Amino acid sequence: MEGFIRVFLPLLAGYLLDFAIGDLPSAYRPELFFKRAINSVLNWMNCGTMRLLKGAMLVVISTGVVFIVTTLIWSYLLEFAVPAYLLLSTLMIYWSLGSNKLIQNGDAAFNKNKEGNDSSAYTRYETVISMSSGLSKRVVSPVFYYCLGGIPLMLSSQLIHYLDDRIGYKTTEFEDFGKAAAWSDDVINFIPSRITAVLILLISRNSAAWKYMMNRGHLHASPNTGYPLMAISGVIGIDLLLPVSEVKLSRVHYAYIRSLHYAVILVLVVAIGIYYFNW
Repeated sequence: MEGFIRVFLPLLAGYLLDFAIGDLPSAYRPELFFKRAINSVLNWMNCGTMRLLKGAMLVVISTGVVFIVTTLIWSYLLEFAVPAYLLLSTLMIYWSLGSNKLIQNGDAAFNKNKEGNDSSAYTRYETVISMSSGLSKRVVSPVFYYCLGGIPLMLSSQLIHYLDDRIGYKTTEFEDFGKAAAWSDDVINFIPSRITAVLILLISRNSAAWKYMMNRGHLHASPNTGYPLMAISGVIGIDLLLPVSEVKLSRVHYAYIRSLHYAVILVLVVAIGIYYFNW
């Protein structure tokens, strides 16, 4: 029961806040601190020689500091200020989740805009890809690392996601410097992406989609995005690895993907609640 109160209740409260409110305005999101801290060191680290080593140092040092500091803070709160522990844990989980934002973007892409025009096929295509990878990175991954190592490990994993989004590009500026961030992101999302795919397939109860996902999940450029994306492809019967001009996504397809999104979260939260309640 202690685990239920200490672990599950902040998770449930954080998810309900995300469901009811959605994302905080960017000016109030904790990741603004990450952004300012990283930007302050980019100019003097991402220059000269040994950029690969410098990028690796940035990943190791920044995530290490976040993990150690949050471990000390949360250990103190759990020992001496349990209400503050529960409140801050709830807020950190709420910040880390991005379910509501993914759905809002999907609704905007698949519903008519103010002028009454539909979004382009490319926008719909990119939205579904974003929803599949986002379900892994913005929902399953933070929940997975929270259950595995509490708020410290969850925030450290979120920082790696942010570093990958910020510098993990194959451009002239970040080709070497961002490699460690990109590799780290691939590593930490390896298990969550496959959990996401399995949950999608279990919920849909589509046996043929299992073989489809296993045969085609590795064909995507990303070692992780392909699995939830191909799980969705198998379920809706549309190969989302085809060129965008050949992918015909309707509102019916999106409505089913949307329902899968919520079902994955519901199953995940309920399963964790049952586990910690018995534990």
